[in-house]
Amino acid sequence: LGLVLDRLGKFGEAETILKRCWAIRAAKLPKNDLNLAVTANNLAVVCQALGKYTDAEPHFKRSLQIREDAQGKDHVEVAATMHNLSDLYRVMARYKEAETLALGSLKIRESKLGVQHLFVSYNCNELGLLYYDLARYSEAESYYRRALEIREKQLDKNHPLIAAALINLAMTYAKSNRLGEAEVIARRSLAIREAVHGPDHPAVAAVLNNLATLIDYTGRDEEVERLLLRSLAIRESKQGKNHPDLTSTLNNLAGHYSDLRRYKEAEQLFRRALAIQEARF
Repeated sequence: LGLVLDRLGKFGEAETILKRCWAIRAAKLPKNDLNLAVTANNLAVVCQALGKYTDAEPHFKRSLQIREDAQGKDHVEVAATMHNLSDLYRVMARYKEAETLALGSLKIRESKLGVQHLFVSYNCNELGLLYYDLARYSEAESYYRRALEIREKQLDKNHPLIAAALINLAMTYAKSNRLGEAEVIARRSLAIREAVHGPDHPAVAAVLNNLATLIDYTGRDEEVERLLLRSLAIRESKQGKNHPDLTSTLNNLAGHYSDLRRYKEAEQLFRRALAIQEARF
C-alpha cells in the first residue's frame, strides 16, 4: 500500500503506512533481515520525495548496511541502494559523496548486469544530473545520451523513463544554445509525462518548470509565466508549500517577474524561496 501511494504522489500517506510497516518489521525480524532493508529503502525514498532529507539519509544508510552485510558489497541490490543514496546526496549538494556512490553503483551494475542493462541507464542519468549541477555540461550530456540510448532500445517510446532522459538532455542542449532542439524534446517529455501521470503530478511540474526556462530565452513572456504558475500550483498541491522542489519554480518565476520589472511580485517570491532554503540548511 505504501508503494502504491508513493506512485500516486500521495507521499504523506505513503510515509505513514511505511513507518507503520517499519515498526512492525523491526519489532519482529532480526536486525539483518533483508525485509528491513527493503522497508528502510522505501521509507527513505518517500522521505526524500517529501523533502525530509535528514530523515531519508539514516534510512538509506540502514538499508545499505543490511544489504552489504547480508549480500556482499558487490551485489546488485547493494548497487541499487548506493544509487538511491547518491541521488539524495546530490540534492543535498554533497556532490563528492554523491559521485563516489554513483560511480560505485555504476561499476557494480555494469559488471553484474552488462553495460546495456536498463538499470545501468539509471546510473547514467544520475551522473548526468550530478555533472549538470556541477556545470560539467559535456560530461552530463554524454551520460544523458547513454541513458536515452539504452532506454530507447528497451522501452516503449512513451515510457516515463524516456521522458526523464529527454528533459535532462534538453537542459544540456540549452547550455550550448541549441534552443530549438531543446524545446522539441522537452515538449515530447511533457506529453509523455502528462499521458502517464496525469496533468497534476510532480513529475509534470518538473518538466513545466524546465520547459519555461527554455522558452524564457525566446522572449515568449506570457507562455513562460503560464507554465511556471502551473508548475508552482501542482507542486504546492502535491508536495506542500514548503517543499524544497518549490524553490526552483519560485526562483524562476521571481527572475521572470524581475525581468519584466514586476519587482514587488519578484521580491515576494525570492523571499519565499529563500525561507525554504534556509529551513533546509
